[in-house]
Amino acid sequence: MPKKKIYFRRFLIDYLCEHHKRSIKLSACISSVADFLATQYYIIFILEKAVILSELVWISAFAGMTREFSF
Repeated sequence: MPKKKIYFRRFLIDYLCEHHKRSIKLSACISSVADFLATQYYIIFILEKAVILSELVWISAFAGMTREFSF
């Protein structure tokens, strides 16, 4: 995975943990969601460490489709 995508994947996981102030079980499901979103990083805009709300809808949609992804 390219360096930019690895960084972005880590950012997504960190952002979710920080934003929701709850621990997230780092499972294969979460990793696959982060991997998918990292491949779509050109759609997701980062503005001073914030993810645009419309992109959080993507995270929520994928969260609903996985059993181990919980807030």
